[in-house]
Amino acid sequence: MSHSHKIAIFDPEGLFPFLLEFSEQFALKQFPDVSEVNDCNLELTNLILICHKDAIQGIELAAKINQQQDDMPPSVLFVPDINTEERIKAYQEGVDDLPEKDITADEFVARCFRLIFDQIANKQLKSQIVQANKMAFMAMANTSDLGINIQFLLDCNQCKDLNELGVCLLNSLKNYDLHCSLQIRGKFEERNMEENGMPREMESQLLSQMKDRGRYYDFGQRSIMNYENVSILVKNMPIEDEAKYGMIKDNVFSLLQGLSARVIALDNEIALEQEMETIMMLTQRMQKVMSLNEEASMQTMKLSIENLEDVAVSMESLLPFLGITLEQEDQIESILSTAIETNQTIFSQALQKDDEFGTMLTKINHVLLNKVDGKVDFEQLHRLM
Repeated sequence: MSHSHKIAIFDPEGLFPFLLEFSEQFALKQFPDVSEVNDCNLELTNLILICHKDAIQGIELAAKINQQQDDMPPSVLFVPDINTEERIKAYQEGVDDLPEKDITADEFVARCFRLIFDQIANKQLKSQIVQANKMAFMAMANTSDLGINIQFLLDCNQCKDLNELGVCLLNSLKNYDLHCSLQIRGKFEERNMEENGMPREMESQLLSQMKDRGRYYDFGQRSIMNYENVSILVKNMPIEDEAKYGMIKDNVFSLLQGLSARVIALDNEIALEQEMETIMMLTQRMQKVMSLNEEASMQTMKLSIENLEDVAVSMESLLPFLGITLEQEDQIESILSTAIETNQTIFSQALQKDDEFGTMLTKINHVLLNKVDGKVDFEQLHRLM
């Protein structure tokens, strides 16, 4: 008959009275020679039973057995007589039970079962405690990693260019004990750098070639991670620790997402600044054109008035020879004077419009030049429109 629980019996004198009853309930392994204690393997044993006619010698044997290793099975000492001092000594030496000499076989078997089940329960509890501690440490580590990532996201928003942004990321990756090469691809420039801030040609070419190969490309201890306009080459991934390996990938990827968002924001700032510079150049150019146009208009008006005045003079000198009445002469001179005055009014109105447009251009240029905290005051621009 096969039994799931094993008991090692140390019985030098062969005095154990319940050998038959125990053999029906347990798988027994007997050690009649106590000199074999140091050589016996008790790792797969569920319980150790020591039977001795002398309490002191039995306690010494139990102590010798329990000292073999740290995680020994529970031990039971069965002796005919034992006093209080010896019982305390047995407890100090790690004996788990001291049955009375008049105990029945059924009670003895039941007490052994209780010790075995107690040991199994303790092992399960210990395993749960170990697992709970492991989970607690993982939670603490995750909390620490979350703090690192949040701090990076806060810091990266203060970076003004790709160089500052790259240094910020590499400093954050040092908290994970990672050695990396970095490539940041902005719309207006590309930045490659190592931990010392300088680029390495081989790593830079590799990252450029692998930037479209998916989010992850693993080879040995190295791993390339890509996200939109940023790529990193991690040179010392912990391939021996699967949990840490996955955790690093998840955390680092969130850093790349944050960095990529900041790169897009910097590109937009540069593009907006370039647009502002273009508008400013256009405004200045329009001011120059308006100034030239005003001079040309003044010259045109002057020539036009002079031409009309010349026509009026010519007409006045010609009128006496046309054979018309004095009233008709006055009418012709009135028409000519009105034409001159109307021409002057038209040119004055045109110059006034030019002056208003030029003034608006001057004000726009003033707003574009005088930025507030490095930014154009768009509200003031809207008020000018």
